Amino acid sequence: MRKENERFAKEVCDSLKLRKENECFANEVCESLKVRKEKECFTNEVRESLSKRKENERFVNEVCDSLKLRKENGALRKRSL
Repeated sequence: MRKENERFAKEVCDSLKLRKENECFANEVCESLKVRKEKECFTNEVRESLSKRKENERFVNEVCDSLKLRKENGALRKRSL
C-alpha cells in the first residue's frame, strides 16, 4: 500500500510539474502574441504616417507647381505690357 501511495504521489507531482510547465509555456505564448500585436499596431501606425507624409508631399508639390505657374504668368503679363 505504501509503495502504491508513493507511486501515486510521484504521479501527482509529475502531473503538477507538467501543468506548471504548460502554464509557463502558455504565458510565454500570450506574451509573444501581445508583443506581436504591439509590433503590428506600431507597423500600421508607421504605414499610416508614411501615407500621410506622402499625401502632404503631393500637396506641397501641387502648391509649389501652382505658385510657379502663377509667377510665370505674372512675368508673361509684365512682358506683354
